[in-house]
Amino acid sequence: MSLRVYCDKAKTGLVCDIGLFGRKCTVEAGENFVVEAVASGPPVGGYTAYRLIIRYSENVNLIGQGDFAEIKAPMCNIPFENSSPGRYYFTCKTVPVLSTDRTDYNGALVNLHFVCKGPAQIDIAGGPTGSIYTQPGFVSPVAVPLISQRKGDSLVADSVQINCAEQETVTVSEVDTDGDGCSDAQEGGPDAARGGLRDFTNPWDFYDVAGPNSAGPDGVVDLANDVLSVILHFFWDGGGRYDARFDRGPSAGPHPWSMTAPDGVIDLANDILGTILQLGHRCT
Repeated sequence: MSLRVYCDKAKTGLVCDIGLFGRKCTVEAGENFVVEAVASGPPVGGYTAYRLIIRYSENVNLIGQGDFAEIKAPMCNIPFENSSPGRYYFTCKTVPVLSTDRTDYNGALVNLHFVCKGPAQIDIAGGPTGSIYTQPGFVSPVAVPLISQRKGDSLVADSVQINCAEQETVTVSEVDTDGDGCSDAQEGGPDAARGGLRDFTNPWDFYDVAGPNSAGPDGVVDLANDVLSVILHFFWDGGGRYDARFDRGPSAGPHPWSMTAPDGVIDLANDILGTILQLGHRCT
């Protein structure tokens, strides 16, 4: 079992996916966030039930949802839930009652809502007395403990560190995922001359390399700064004047300016022609 952390109740903002033990997750101070327990790594041969024990430190408050609203597994028979300060306990049978069928379901089991007041830690308790899967046995169910590691005096199957911070509000028009000077909104637009028809994850498809006085990119591909700068580095592959900032790899399509990472040579076909084809394009 593993943890995912979302910054909102609707689970639209994933801040920590399944990953390294003790990974850090930042959520907004004073707001609800969701911790999702996932049935990752189910035992070989499947399981018929599980027990989940989550421990959390005092700087987060667990928010009860009522009527077993925490349950997210597709089947949950005979659910039992108990919570006390710093501890949440839940059991569930994942197949019909009295059935010896098994499931290998590996999705979300429960969603827990918390409010963050300060730095905190949330763990899935491991070991034989902690979180387990169960399988049918000859007389009684067989417990399958989770793979765990020691943390102080306890065994823990997964752990996240929660950091509460005031979230900076960023509008969509300001986001520039690939850092090329064109916002995601501009790159998704229909006008190439305004930065559109581009991939917001490709940092090489806007050939803006220099501004006035050889300064850095200035948000517009022009003749005096960009085309001339590339020409001045023409064919300087491996030489003293080669600079990867002025280099691009060939276009990967669908447009001529859909260029790729530097290929080690500043040439006519890719680079000089590449800047000329973008002449006048701007993201200012």
